[in-house]
Amino acid sequence: MKEIAELGKHLAAGMPSLNKVCQFLVLRSIESGRPIAAQILQLDSNGEIFVAGSFGRAPQFKPMNLVESHSLLSESILENVVLEAGGSKNFMSTLLNKKGIAELDPSFTFKSSLVAPIVFRGALILYFDEKIRQSEEDNFFLLAVGSLLALHLSRLSEASDFLNSNGTKNVQVSEDALDRIGNGSTSPVVRALTHRQDVIVEALKRGKTNKEIAEDLDFSESLIRQETVQIYRKLGITGRKQLTAEKNR
Repeated sequence: MKEIAELGKHLAAGMPSLNKVCQFLVLRSIESGRPIAAQILQLDSNGEIFVAGSFGRAPQFKPMNLVESHSLLSESILENVVLEAGGSKNFMSTLLNKKGIAELDPSFTFKSSLVAPIVFRGALILYFDEKIRQSEEDNFFLLAVGSLLALHLSRLSEASDFLNSNGTKNVQVSEDALDRIGNGSTSPVVRALTHRQDVIVEALKRGKTNKEIAEDLDFSESLIRQETVQIYRKLGITGRKQLTAEKNR
């Protein structure tokens, strides 16, 4: 398929960020139509799934345990199948089978969505402003996309491990490159944290507000707020003051 070859070339060119990958996918049509938004949800080593990249006004998901969720999302990832998650009116209940786990901008409406597995690493969600009819061609294409994205996430993780092993924790990285590294930790003190959470920790340590961090990393303030909660939980602390004390020991 021409589209698969194009995606492969895009992923091989300069290790693009997951946001840029989502943008690339939105600009490419599938058999059923062109998506208006795309989102990559990544699975971490603790079994939690979180938003790792997006393009368009896609929903903001709170990190949740994939295996325990018993949802359409977990079915897609664990069974390696492409599934339809419906439109904006029933998306939350259909995809997640749980209330309060995601926020959907009321002004962002879509008529259908597809969830594709990223082999053992997460899921890709495409949102459409028209009702689509899921086809075998779509399934083949999206499973192939998921396989390519799994390889890309592996490369990002390997890049992160390389930085860690070479002691480059304090190297200054451009904002666009922050999510190129993928999942992992750049600090030996907080190995349980994802790379993004470790970046947020360093920003909190410098006294930045959630709003400032969101602007620096090109994420929503809501996502940063959710990530700080996860950071405090993983480190077993109660807030910023204790975080600063722990990081300065």
